[in-house]
Amino acid sequence: MKYLNHFLVLTAALSYSSLSIIYVLLNQQKIDAFNLVFYRFFFTIAITLIIAFFFFRKTLKLKRKEFYYLLVNAALLTLGIISYALSVYMGTPIAKAIILTYSYPLTIVLVSYILLREFPRPKQLLAITLSFISVLILFEFWKIKSLWEIRTGDLLAILNSLVYGSDIVWVTKMRRDTNINPITAVIYNFIIGTFLLFFVAFLLTFFGLRVFIPAVKTNFSILVWILLVVLGLTGTVIPQLSVYFASKKLKPHVTSVLLLTEPVWVIIFGWLIFGQSLSIWGIIGAIGIIFSVLLV
Repeated sequence: MKYLNHFLVLTAALSYSSLSIIYVLLNQQKIDAFNLVFYRFFFTIAITLIIAFFFFRKTLKLKRKEFYYLLVNAALLTLGIISYALSVYMGTPIAKAIILTYSYPLTIVLVSYILLREFPRPKQLLAITLSFISVLILFEFWKIKSLWEIRTGDLLAILNSLVYGSDIVWVTKMRRDTNINPITAVIYNFIIGTFLLFFVAFLLTFFGLRVFIPAVKTNFSILVWILLVVLGLTGTVIPQLSVYFASKKLKPHVTSVLLLTEPVWVIIFGWLIFGQSLSIWGIIGAIGIIFSVLLV
């Protein structure tokens, strides 16, 4: 039981890795960014409501303090999901977007000190540094075109990193300061997030940025519907609940390093499913990430 929380976060990382695969498959089906995010939210709410109805019906009530915590959590979560989707949609190479996004452990060091007054020990700092360097090696950053150019999509990926890191710390603070059930947190997060999603989409459209048009579509193939349900389950419900349950006991620095095992799974699944080559640099990067996990 000692490492149960570590196992939960590692499970979340494995589950999150399905996002890249599903995004690729949905992109092949010409699903726009807004509908991708909307249905991810929709099926997340539907699945967690079913779970809550049968097992956690009595936990759905919120105290005012819990609601305020969830407002911030939902805002960070929604902004993070939208910013990543738009960064890729606006032309940032996938590998570059992932590298920029996975710099979030650096954000966590600062934000966790501000909110929790916690600073990583030397061993944890080493793990954070090693994990980030390993991600750079894993994606062979020196081969990425326009790596040092800053475009709009790149700024959104950087924003995603800042938001994602802040959200991990905020979830830890929320779980320590309240007794909110993780199922309840996920349900309300994505209900609030859905309203925020439409607000952001209408705002962008109002200012003439037609990259996130708030038009819900339903004329999808059976394959697309299946992928959207799986996106809600493996890409959101399972990892969100795993992190929520574990965050009460783990420090954000530890959580961030454990979550960085996600790109290792992305590389492995890319090799197994899409036949992508597994280079020596990918193997070295993966070993570095695994070693950083052992340090925490």
